[in-house]
Amino acid sequence: MNHIKLIETILYVNDQQESTYFYTKLLRQNPDLNVPGMTEFILAENFKLGLMPNKGIAKILSG
Repeated sequence: MNHIKLIETILYVNDQQESTYFYTKLLRQNPDLNVPGMTEFILAENFKLGLMPNKGIAKILSG
């Protein structure tokens, strides 16, 4: 039986900076990654919460 090794949930947001501020306060922790186009919070050994701007996913999916 295979076990889940990593779960990553990505929320697509209008404003990455504002959303990062919001989740920093909500989760009471700083992001583990915060670069233009992606913010990540490691919430457990096998769970990450990511924030990606809507513009970023639009570029990936277009074409």
